[in-house]
Amino acid sequence: MYVTTEKFCKAETDVWKGIPAYGKAVNRLDEIIGELNKNNYKLQGDEGTSGTKTAKRNEMEQLADLVLGSIRAYASATGNQALKADASVTLKQIVLAKETDADDIAMYLHELGTKHLAAAADFGLTQADLDSLAKSVEHFNDLIGRPKLGIAESKATREQMDMLFKEADMILNEQLDNMGLRFAKTNPGYYSRYQIARNVVFKSAQAKSPAMATA
Repeated sequence: MYVTTEKFCKAETDVWKGIPAYGKAVNRLDEIIGELNKNNYKLQGDEGTSGTKTAKRNEMEQLADLVLGSIRAYASATGNQALKADASVTLKQIVLAKETDADDIAMYLHELGTKHLAAAADFGLTQADLDSLAKSVEHFNDLIGRPKLGIAESKATREQMDMLFKEADMILNEQLDNMGLRFAKTNPGYYSRYQIARNVVFKSAQAKSPAMATA
């Protein structure tokens, strides 16, 4: 609802541009929306990184094993003992490795596969396999390099969001709604559309939950 109202007001600047305080309130609402989005992103990253990281690690491990399989098959068929030794790593070792070691192993296998790509092509190895592995390692690296929020920081972020929600409600209820009353007579079309922007979300919610308070 904040976003809907803010966008509507910004699109109708000519209506209220002669009222400086109205514009100031709209601009502050815009700033609050931006701050809320940033804080929400921080919390989502903190709460969602663990599951995403596990999924990306699993993907990286499976892609590394795929490349490894083609290299091993090629080494066996050609009797290349040196390559057999180079590709002696196992999927279990990758799975049990520390995060910072697992991605190194995966990139080692990527380099090994790149070196023998042409020769191992008949054994199923493709450039697409290597590209997918490299991208998977990159994504996994991004996740393990992203610090999680501490408990204190997470709590502070939520408290800041609560304050921002209260300020946004105050701007709408006590400032924009009150200053906008003049438009009921001077520009009824604007006033009507403003009311729709303010209330449409809550009317939908109230249909499901009559006890929900409007803002």
